[in-house]
Amino acid sequence: MSGLDFAVDPVQDSPEAKTKAQAAEKALYSVYQDNGLEALDYETETDAAVLGDGCYKVTWTPSANGSGSPPRTCRAFSPGGGR
Repeated sequence: MSGLDFAVDPVQDSPEAKTKAQAAEKALYSVYQDNGLEALDYETETDAAVLGDGCYKVTWTPSANGSGSPPRTCRAFSPGGGR
């Protein structure tokens, strides 16, 4: 990949919505970094080039205790039977 960028647009034009959008972007970068997804990006990009398809599914489950640190999961799917 030539670069990485996440963009989360605020749902409204308010300071609170902008703060939430910035927090979501930070969370995406954190998931990417914490899970070593640079290597997975390369693998998925190769699958997409060779097999013609590649995708990601990112899920977010809010924590039950309201700690602000929900568990995060990112999975890549490969048409070739990979992850």
